[in-house]
Amino acid sequence: MNISQLNRIIRQYLNGHANEKETALIDRWLDESLETARQQAVTTQSEQHRLAVWQELQGAINMAAPAGRLVWLKRWRTVAAACVLIIAGSAGYYYRYTLQDIVSPIPMEYVSASSFQVRRVTLPDSTIVVLNSGSEVSYPRYFRGPQRRVVLNGEAYFDVQQDASSSFRISGPHLRVKVLGTAFTVTDSDRQTAARVSVHSGRVAVSAGTGNFATRQIGASQELIYHSDSNAVAVQEHTPEATEWISKQFIFSDCRLSVVINEIATKYNVSIRLADPKTGQLAFTGAFEANDTLQDMLNIISLSYRLKVERLKDGTIMIR
Repeated sequence: MNISQLNRIIRQYLNGHANEKETALIDRWLDESLETARQQAVTTQSEQHRLAVWQELQGAINMAAPAGRLVWLKRWRTVAAACVLIIAGSAGYYYRYTLQDIVSPIPMEYVSASSFQVRRVTLPDSTIVVLNSGSEVSYPRYFRGPQRRVVLNGEAYFDVQQDASSSFRISGPHLRVKVLGTAFTVTDSDRQTAARVSVHSGRVAVSAGTGNFATRQIGASQELIYHSDSNAVAVQEHTPEATEWISKQFIFSDCRLSVVINEIATKYNVSIRLADPKTGQLAFTGAFEANDTLQDMLNIISLSYRLKVERLKDGTIMIR
C-alpha cells in the first residue's frame, strides 16, 4: 500500500464512508502498531519523528468536527494515535499514557471551598488536600501513568501519598511544583501576582508556569516566593503561623453574624433563625476548628453575645 492509498482510506474512515474491509484494516493497523512499539527501543531519530508528527496531530485533533459527524472526533483520535505509533515506533509506546489521555480522556473532578470555608479533599491516590477559603482544585477521577497531576487556583495544603513510580505535580497560574511524597502548602491564585510554596516536610522542585526562572529545590521549613510582576524569586524560612488555617473548618473576619449563621446552617443542612434581625448585624471574628460540631459552634456564638439557643419542635434552631 502506498501513501496515497493510505491517505484515501484514512479520509474514508474519518468521513464515516469506509467499507467493512477498510475499517478492519485501520483497526488492525492500530493493534499491530501497538505491539510493534512495545518491542522496539526509543531512538533519537524515532523521537524526532514522533515530536514532529505529534505537533501536527495536536493541532488537527483540536479542530472542530464537521457538522453532523458525531463519530468524527472519536475516530480521528484513534487514527491520530495510530499514526504516531506507526511513524514514531516505540516512542509512541513511551508516550502511551499521553496518547491514552487523548483517545480515552479521564473525567475530571472539580472541588472548591466557599468564601469562609476550609475544605478537605481526598484524591484517588489517598493524598490529602486542604483547600483554604475561596480556593479550587481539579484532578482526574483516577491517576494513570507515571505522573499524578492536579490544578490549583488559590491556596491549599497537600499531604502527598508517596509513590516512587509516580511523581506528584501541581500546576497553578504562576508556578509548577513537583514532588514524590511530602507535606507542603501552595498559594497560587490568578487574582494575585505573588505565589508561594511552603514545605512542611520533605523536598519539592518549583518552576515557573509563567515567567522565567530556573527550577529551585526547597526543603523542610523553607518557602519560595515568586512575584510574577517583577519575575523576582526569594527563598526564606517558613513560619508555621502562616498555615494555622489548615486545622480550621470556618474562618470569619469582621463578618455579620447573619452571614456566619447562614454558613453554618448550609454546612449542616439545618434551619437556624435569629429572633431579632438586629442581632444579625453584629460583627463576628473568629474560626471554628475542623473537629468542632454544630453544637460547639452554637455554644461559641451564644457565649460570645450572651444569646440563648433553643431547638423548636420542627427542628428549627432559634437564637434569641
